[in-house]
Amino acid sequence: DTPSIVISFSGTDPLSIAEWLDDLDATKIEYPLATNDTCSDCYVHKGFYDTYAAVRTEIWNAVMQYKSAFGSNVPVQITGHSLGAALAAHCALDGILTYKQEAIFTYTFGQPRVGNEKFAKFYQQKISQHLRVTHHRDPVPHLPTEDMGFYHMVLEVFYPQSPNSTYQICNGSGEDSACSDQYDLDYDILNHLDYLGYDFTGNFVECKV
Repeated sequence: DTPSIVISFSGTDPLSIAEWLDDLDATKIEYPLATNDTCSDCYVHKGFYDTYAAVRTEIWNAVMQYKSAFGSNVPVQITGHSLGAALAAHCALDGILTYKQEAIFTYTFGQPRVGNEKFAKFYQQKISQHLRVTHHRDPVPHLPTEDMGFYHMVLEVFYPQSPNSTYQICNGSGEDSACSDQYDLDYDILNHLDYLGYDFTGNFVECKV
C-alpha cells in the first residue's frame, strides 16, 4: 500500500459545544500568510487562525520528518471536526503556501466558516481536493454567519438525514441554498456530534475515563 501522512485536528469538547457556540465571536484579521499580490483583502476568523498558528511549526516539522523517512512524494491527508475542521483548512493552505506541498487532500466535518468570501475563493484556487461534509441541521456550519462577513469554501457534501445514508454533492458555490445553507441557524447539537455514524460524545467520554 502507498503510505500517506495524516494530520488530524480534534474538535470542540462535545460536552461544552453549546457554550462554545454562544461565545463564538466574529473578530477578523487580514490573512497573515497572504501578500497583496496573492490574496488582497482576505480576512479570516482571528480565533481560528491564532489556534492553528500556535501549533503550525510543530505540525509541519513532524510532517517533514516523515517525508524524509518515507519520501517527499508521500501525500498529506488533513482532517478535522468542528473547530478542528477550521484548523484543518488553515493547515492545508499553509502546506501549499509555506511548505510547498502539492499532494494535499482535506476532509472536514461540521466545519465553521473560516474567512470572508475573498479568502474562500483564494483557498479554492489553491486547494483542489477538499470535501467539506455537513449533516442536516448541524448549527456549526452556519457560524460565524454570512451577515458577519464570513463565507464557506467548497466542496460541500451534504447529508440531509442520517449521516450514514444518502448524500448530495452541492453546487460549488460554497453557500448552496439546497444544502446546509437552506436552514436558519439551528441549535441541533446532536447533528453536529454524529458524522458518518461516529459518536463524538461517546468517544470523548470514553477517552476521558
